[in-house]
Amino acid sequence: MSRRAVEFLVNVYEVPVEKIQIIEHGVPDVEASEITLLKNLSQFKNRRVLLTFGLISRNKGFGNRCKGIAQKLLKIIRRDVCGFG
Repeated sequence: MSRRAVEFLVNVYEVPVEKIQIIEHGVPDVEASEITLLKNLSQFKNRRVLLTFGLISRNKGFGNRCKGIAQKLLKIIRRDVCGFG
């Protein structure tokens, strides 16, 4: 629920504000120091990491993303490792 929705509930439908609780959703706001801490963990150091939030389901296109990333990696390997392209 957004803060705008709370305004509607209070002002339009006259719901007492004490009965409303906002449950945030979306990408969490992470402090830069927390990100640096995570990047320095041995599992993540010098690696690219793809993150997602929320439920994983068929309609979110993860398969397409993985195929796209794989194609991009093949181009980089061909160019940088094999000297093609």
